[in-house]
Amino acid sequence: MKIERFFSLRTFPGKTIAVLFGLAALAHAQPGMNSAPSSPSVREGCVTETLSGNPPLARIPTTMAPGAPAPSAQVATASSQSIPTTCYLFAYFVGGGQDGLHFAWSKDGIKWEALNEGRSYLKPAVGANIMRDPNIFRGPDGIYHAVWTTGWGEKTIGYAHSRDLIHWGGQKAIPVMEKIIGTLNCWAPEGFYDQVGQQFIIYWSSTVPGRFPESDGQGDGKYNHRIYYVTTKDFEGVSESRILFDPGYNVIDATLLRREAKVYMVFKDERPKPLRKVLLTAVSDSATGPFQVVSQPFTKPWAEGPTLLEIGGEVYCYYDFSGSGYGVSKSTDMIHWQDMAYQLKMPKGMRHGTVLAVPGSVVKAMMD
Repeated sequence: MKIERFFSLRTFPGKTIAVLFGLAALAHAQPGMNSAPSSPSVREGCVTETLSGNPPLARIPTTMAPGAPAPSAQVATASSQSIPTTCYLFAYFVGGGQDGLHFAWSKDGIKWEALNEGRSYLKPAVGANIMRDPNIFRGPDGIYHAVWTTGWGEKTIGYAHSRDLIHWGGQKAIPVMEKIIGTLNCWAPEGFYDQVGQQFIIYWSSTVPGRFPESDGQGDGKYNHRIYYVTTKDFEGVSESRILFDPGYNVIDATLLRREAKVYMVFKDERPKPLRKVLLTAVSDSATGPFQVVSQPFTKPWAEGPTLLEIGGEVYCYYDFSGSGYGVSKSTDMIHWQDMAYQLKMPKGMRHGTVLAVPGSVVKAMMD
């Protein structure tokens, strides 16, 4: 259902204000109209909302007959801004991650504003009681799932679920690497619903000393990461951990996006000597690999935490410059990237997060 709003300028002594006429009273007066959108459609990396094809409401004139009662009106303010059918959310953490999950929203993927006055929506209660690198993804049943880094030296990842991104339940630690002796860490987990396999894939970066001796010494200190993964259908039980991506050198911060028949991965080359610390693209026919590197580095050094969002046939890759600010590049083929950071506006203090598309009604509820 499409509802139009109309403004008129009214002049009062000393000031001019814009008056917004509400049309809520007509919403139920149109026979055969469905006021609720149809169920969202879901695909990896992107969620879109399909609205039923209802005719527009009749226009309301801004002039009134002499002696007619004035319609109800409100002054148009920033809080009454229109919310598009599809919006974009950015889940992130601040500081050391102690206070948990934060969100920003955007209409266009370029200008972002913090929600909830910058306060957390979910406080961590597992692992080392921190929430770094939060990732939000949506299942085919419409439920949102969150995974995150629970500590610097944990063998678990954090997990919780929600129907509205406001109320959260089921918080727990999933022991994805406890069976692999010597594991040092589980960093930057992400989730991905694989429509082909009809299962969730959770993937992250870990160091297991001695497992890849050919690249020992390529990381910072004792670290020599590869990307691991597990699969699950219900987040109650998970498969054994396996290698998702091993390019032969130290890598972290993988993120996935399905486009047509391919699954793309953007990841960070974590080698410090000689300095890399840059992002590249790999591709596979399957969400579980194998992946082949197909691009040259497309960021400056010290970029990390990539996250992908498709808007109108273009893919935006956002990345954190190690806590010193965000960058963004866009691409049509996932190989050639254009730097768009000069247009980007984001809340201060945002750290390593992930982006997703959601119905506008979700964002409106988060604002209320």
